[in-house]
Amino acid sequence: MADQVNGTHAGDVKSNGESTPAEDIQRLAYISALQSSRVTILVGTASTPFQVPQDLLSQHSPILGEKCRSTNVKGTIELPNFKASTFEDFFIWLHVFEPRLGTKSFEAVLDLAILAETYNIYQLRNQTSDLLWREFNDKRWEITPYLLSIVYTSVPSGSLLRQLWVSVLAITHNRAASPEQDNDNLRWKSAFETFPELGWDYFLQMQNVRPRPESVTPGGACRFHDHSDIPSWERQFTAECPYPHGAPAKLPEYDLPIKNSTQMAEVQETNGGVVSEEVLPPPKATLDSGPVPKQPAAMSKKDKKKKNKKKVTNEVENGTLADEISVTSG
Repeated sequence: MADQVNGTHAGDVKSNGESTPAEDIQRLAYISALQSSRVTILVGTASTPFQVPQDLLSQHSPILGEKCRSTNVKGTIELPNFKASTFEDFFIWLHVFEPRLGTKSFEAVLDLAILAETYNIYQLRNQTSDLLWREFNDKRWEITPYLLSIVYTSVPSGSLLRQLWVSVLAITHNRAASPEQDNDNLRWKSAFETFPELGWDYFLQMQNVRPRPESVTPGGACRFHDHSDIPSWERQFTAECPYPHGAPAKLPEYDLPIKNSTQMAEVQETNGGVVSEEVLPPPKATLDSGPVPKQPAAMSKKDKKKKNKKKVTNEVENGTLADEISVTSG
């Protein structure tokens, strides 16, 4: 990632001493990622090429980011199981500062959802889940055995996309029963026989449907979201997703905003680490600010005898003996 973007370093401090705010970091990370080196991605059976910024791809998909770092000598990544049209939609989505879905086609959204589930594209996965459950809940789109088979064939067990599909299936068939619905249930027999995990997934989902059969959103806005790219995130019931634009941007250490130099100044380096003024021991305060008394010079034995004799004479003249008994004159 570049150290400088349009003349502004990500670690710059504003004139008032405050560090660069989070929204500026997001913007700088995006601009810097756009300017990173390209990787060629060959999509579909025809190997349609796409030139994608590596850092931008890594920000949204850890799996594709790892592929970028371990590419072969040619520097290409092959995605033969996806259509070029699907990657076109993803390519457009990827290059927007705040990515959002630009397609309303059910088939296109489903293909993007499978791509996102396959390569852990967190934000795209959450957005496609939102659109799918909203359209299903409003009865504008309808789940079919064929569509369910596509999902169960394309994504792994336990994936959020499978959970969403089974949730829609459970709620759809838990509504008021009718003779037409009884006849319609027979068309799902082959799907349950083809995918043994479907029966257990359906049973588990029915436990969640019974309290609230009127909606496919009993778990809140993040019911079918995956925010595991945000370390502090914990699943909880919320009316609105707290991360509509995905995880906050992450910058390398050399691009992070620096602290205010007046708060912690680096004064010296010791043992390979920096010691700050805050951790240095304070100087000891002096007890007396006056001049230090001059120490007497060493005396010889002869001088000591003269001094002791003079001391005894003075004590007798003052009426005090060495054993501290007072003496009075007659």
